[in-house]
Amino acid sequence: YSIYYTTATGGPYIFFSETEDKVTAQMTITGLDTDTSYYFVIQAMTDPHSLNQNFVASDYSHEISVTTIFDADGDGMSNDWEISCFGDLARDGSEDYDSDDLSDLEEYLNETDPAVKDTDSDGMPDSWEVEYGLDPLYNDALLDPDNDEYNNLQEYREEGNPFNSGTPFPWELFYPVFMKKK
Repeated sequence: YSIYYTTATGGPYIFFSETEDKVTAQMTITGLDTDTSYYFVIQAMTDPHSLNQNFVASDYSHEISVTTIFDADGDGMSNDWEISCFGDLARDGSEDYDSDDLSDLEEYLNETDPAVKDTDSDGMPDSWEVEYGLDPLYNDALLDPDNDEYNNLQEYREEGNPFNSGTPFPWELFYPVFMKKK
């Protein structure tokens, strides 16, 4: 396989290297600049052989993107982000600066503000939105993904699941007991 890369999505692609054979499943890529997005494609190449006298090259694979970061302390968070959020590199990613149940590393990976429990100010904490697959960067409080007539904010306040219309709210569990017909 031939590996190509570019720093602009869609190419043009630059040859990087090729694998020894077609069973190679991974390759280490070195020499990349930090804080740079790279886009990689793979092309299968087949040399002429006894069953086919032609050289065959496939189309490029789907593009895979990777963004490099500079992380001097190895905690998974870029130095620039740590310094802008905390003022230094002293945190290791396991702490929870804003006590919202997302670690600093999870805040970094989800692009949320580690100093604010609700980055998008929609009334739902970042950790709850991440847990249920909502977007902590977009005010989605009034959306109702499961169409159960309870929006996301109501689901959060009533301890429901925004993607499961069959999840009863705590007060619904007791409703039949108190409202029996005589």
